[in-house]
This record gives sequence, structure tokens and C-alpha cells, in this order.
Amino acid sequence: MEIIPFGRGVVVSLTPPDLNELEITSKEIAKKSTGARRALWQILDVVMRETGFDASRGNIEISMFDDKSGGCELFVYKCAAKGGGKVGYIKENYRFAPEKTDGQSCVSYRFDGLEMMAGACRQLAARGFDGESGAYYDDGGKYFLIVGGADKPTSSRLVRQLSFLSEFGEKCDAPCADSYIKEHCGCIAESGAVKIIAENC
Repeated sequence: MEIIPFGRGVVVSLTPPDLNELEITSKEIAKKSTGARRALWQILDVVMRETGFDASRGNIEISMFDDKSGGCELFVYKCAAKGGGKVGYIKENYRFAPEKTDGQSCVSYRFDGLEMMAGACRQLAARGFDGESGAYYDDGGKYFLIVGGADKPTSSRLVRQLSFLSEFGEKCDAPCADSYIKEHCGCIAESGAVKIIAENC
């Protein structure tokens, strides 16, 4: 289990052995089962001991996306106590982030290497993409492209427009993925990344 603090929350990376030890699967977490509740609080207890992030105080929101290795990543962050959204567990102070993200105007993609990201950028440029874009990398050899529409469309519309990018990489589904990437990854190009990479890689 790897725990990475960021801003007002933490990212918890769970490998398949971690999930086996917790006697849970990512599918059970997504279905919000009783076993998932138990496992999540075990995880949050470890997070508290190692980082001081106290999930029992205030309200938290949890976003999860599967990893190709068979594990998963949990984005756990403090949120304001607002109505709306689907509550994960009754009588608990946390919920899973609503899947609908129409208030967002950018999406993030993760690539296994620079060449895959470069291929995606060349395709975007060939299709006349003129929106905002930033490119980043991490120490694990992953590359990230954050893409926003020129006319600030909703996330669901933008995802439909960019669906072909799944041929090159994987969309990061967590609502705070772009903030996490910008804060913790190395920057290749903060803006105009699609044009820069398409022309130089």
C-alpha cells in the first residue's frame, strides 16, 4: 500500500496483494458492499497513522479507479458538507464521488510512455484541436496529458469528443486527478502541450 498526501487529501495505491490481504476486490469497493466499508476504514486507519490525515473529522469524498495491474487507486479528500450526489454509506461521514462530472471542463489521460502521449498529441493536432493542454510525467515512467476544450464544454461532452485517446492511454476518472498531477508530477509543458509535443516528438 502506497500513500501519497496531496493538498486536502491523500492518494492510496492498492496492489492486488494489498486487496487480497484486505479480503476485498475493487469491484466490491465500487459496489459499496459491507466488506468494502470495513476495508475502507482499515485503510483510513493506516492513512491516519502514517500521515495524520483524519478521515473521522469532517466529511470526505472517495474516488476510485482501477489500475491495469489489477489493483486500484483511491483519491480521498476533504469536502464541504453539501447535499446532492449519491451517498456511499448511510450513517458514515464519507461518500463516493458522484460519477457525473459535468461541472468540469478538462479531462486527464495517463500514458505508458512518451511515444504513446506523442501519438495522442499528433492525432489531436491533426484533428484541429485548439483547446488548452498541459503535459506532465512522474518518476514511474508514466506521462499525463490534461486537456480542456476551447469553448469550455462539460466534461462528459469533452470525453465524447476525445474518446479516440483511449487507443493511446487511459482516462483518469478521479475528479481531482488534474490537481494531483499538476502538484506532484514534473511539468513538460504547462500550456500548449498538444502543439509543442506534436511538432517536436
